[in-house]
Amino acid sequence: MELKYAFRQLFKSPGFAIVAILTLALGIGANTAIFSFISSWMLKPSPFPNIDRLVLLLETNKRTGSENFTAPADYLDWRDQAGIFEELAAATGNSYNLTGSDDPVKVPGLEVSANFFRTLGVKPALGREFTESEENVVILTHELWRDRFGSDPNILRRSITVDGLPTTVVGVVPENFQYIPMGAADMFTPLTLTPQQKTMRDSAFLQPVGRLKPGIDPARATAAMTALQTSLERAYPLTNTNRGILVRTLTEEINLQAGNNAIEVVYAIVCFVLLMACANVANLIMSRSSGRRKEMAVRLALGAPRWRLIRQLLIETLILFGAGAAGGILFAKWGVAWLMRAIPARSLPYIPHHGRVEIDPPVLLFTLGIALLNGLIFGLAPALEGTRFDVNSILKDAASRGSSSAAGGRFRKILVAGEMALAVMVVVCGALLVDSFVRLVNVDLGFNGERVLVAEMQLPPSYKTPASIRQFSDAVLERLQPIRGVDRASIGQYTPMSESGNMGPIYFEGHPDPPPGQVPRVRLNAVSPGYLESLSIALTAGRTISRDDSPDATRAVVINETIANRYYPGENPVGKRVRVQKKSATIVGVVKPVKYYRPDSPPENQIYLAFAQNPVSELTVVVRTSGDPAPIAQQIRAVVREVDPNQPVSAITTIAARVADRTAPDKILTEMTGFFGLLALFLAAIGLYGVMAHSVVQRTREIGVRVALGAQSRDVLGMVIRQGMTLVLSGMALGLVGAFFLAKALASLLYGIKPGDPVAFFSTFAILAAVALLACWIPARRASRVDPLVALRYE
Repeated sequence: MELKYAFRQLFKSPGFAIVAILTLALGIGANTAIFSFISSWMLKPSPFPNIDRLVLLLETNKRTGSENFTAPADYLDWRDQAGIFEELAAATGNSYNLTGSDDPVKVPGLEVSANFFRTLGVKPALGREFTESEENVVILTHELWRDRFGSDPNILRRSITVDGLPTTVVGVVPENFQYIPMGAADMFTPLTLTPQQKTMRDSAFLQPVGRLKPGIDPARATAAMTALQTSLERAYPLTNTNRGILVRTLTEEINLQAGNNAIEVVYAIVCFVLLMACANVANLIMSRSSGRRKEMAVRLALGAPRWRLIRQLLIETLILFGAGAAGGILFAKWGVAWLMRAIPARSLPYIPHHGRVEIDPPVLLFTLGIALLNGLIFGLAPALEGTRFDVNSILKDAASRGSSSAAGGRFRKILVAGEMALAVMVVVCGALLVDSFVRLVNVDLGFNGERVLVAEMQLPPSYKTPASIRQFSDAVLERLQPIRGVDRASIGQYTPMSESGNMGPIYFEGHPDPPPGQVPRVRLNAVSPGYLESLSIALTAGRTISRDDSPDATRAVVINETIANRYYPGENPVGKRVRVQKKSATIVGVVKPVKYYRPDSPPENQIYLAFAQNPVSELTVVVRTSGDPAPIAQQIRAVVREVDPNQPVSAITTIAARVADRTAPDKILTEMTGFFGLLALFLAAIGLYGVMAHSVVQRTREIGVRVALGAQSRDVLGMVIRQGMTLVLSGMALGLVGAFFLAKALASLLYGIKPGDPVAFFSTFAILAAVALLACWIPARRASRVDPLVALRYE
């Protein structure tokens, strides 16, 4: 009966109900959307048993703090001497050319030690793990087995062609298996270290992962590994000086890769937005309750207990919150779909469950829970206020305008002040992130990626000699250059904004060799003539790599200004000699530094080698086009297939698209916080306007008396605005303090701007103050036009 009556009452006020439900739907929808990411990425159980005992081992540079992979000899020492691991495995990234009856494809994968899956606690769904010292075998992911081989039940012991060699499939991992620290991997092969590699300490390419023994926590593991690393530093000072160790749990690594810090910040923001929405609805309910006091007085006079009226009002509130939750789920589905479309495909392998997000039963239960909880919290005070009055006065029509109690007025003011405080916090965060993103996308990258296509390839072992690699690259470039629309075609080992990279030591002839552990490392890139020009990397001295840099010519390198300024201050480095890859070379040119990984990457030493003198099997075709690059993509594939029908080409994209991919997480975060900042601004303005408008209505008689006694319109206008702005400024002062502490959580997400940036705080204060002034001015203007005769006669 009460439920039916509640619905009837709400249908009598459709405008009120629609506004309240839409307000709640926005707040609850934002909360549900972000919580669905938390639920899918952070709260779902891990596929690895006892994940709390799984740790990654990262070598660090004690001087710079950088994190690095591990050299094979160090890994073997850790495995044999640490004494804290049940298992210690290792992996390194690779890619494989898969050929056969279907089109050739480049498959991302990992070379893993025989105990890799055992360390993770994962058993193959089909077949077995690797055994020690076996070769030409492979384990597939469930997805590759399904998509490439049609879930062939006879896949085990079947021979497939990998990198041109017959390879036996010995296993298939469980569906949705994912090793997040190394990203995309659809194929696994045994990690085979040669006798020479087992003694290497100056070439780091392994990522160790270990399962700690029971009772060993990460702190104890860190202490043990630090002691072992110190002993290795003493034993091998030439290579291990200044090498530290970082023990990071796999859970921590997963959270880092998924950007959970950003998710937590956004969730805090949407919680604030939800509180603001609830506060607005509470104010709406209190305003409506003021107009229903005569109805409530009659029911009390007829013997209805007060608790029943309170329950009736709470039921109406809970209906609104329930409808808001239903609308919120629809908003959340739209929001999740938009966010999933915005996440680059490149990022999905680094996100738990491959980035899949579902609004599943636990999320729906959470949505229902927050709707119920907030409905009770924000509905109780209006219900109590709506039934607290003098029945006789109401029935005598002594207060027909439904004057609020002093307690009710204070509660409404507290709600508005709280809204202003929350709005300041949300808008400051949005302002900081917007400013940071604008700075990020305007960074000088050192190259121009517009209309530049890139196609990555990994040549198989059948290209055994440098001559065969050169022959392949020359044949591709000769066929690409005459194509209409191609301005310039070139080849590099890799390009900016790619996943690839190659670091190595450098020695400067004429300079004393640095002490152990302080040998500078540089980013090495073997490039063909035209590569630097294709990317518009500016030459500042000397020349670029040219056709004169043939295999028989003197080895030539081009360095960037970072090296020139650091090691040749005040000198012209052109003509100087350096040693890279254990060979002497002449510096023939200097170019501007390039941002290789992200626009906010720190400056680094970069050297370009002549591809003809340093041919590598990992290469990237770089094509600058004169117009739209899209039509050229298929022609690149056709050219490669013409040169080698079994050579796959990875997804062809533009450098500009790669830059957009790199900044996509920042863009998503900025757009979300910017939207929520605008929403918070809107909710705060509406809430303040509602309170001030209600206050003017309640004080109509008082204002009429003031005007009758000689008060001018400007006096009334100033009085109402002062009252509102006092409320606003108190809330904003609180909000600025809260924003200062909340902004500190954004520190790792900002670029080129500090969390306490005064411009962001001042601009937020100014914008909110201006909006608040407008929200106060409209009701104040209405109050200043009150006719005292009409007001007093009405009363």
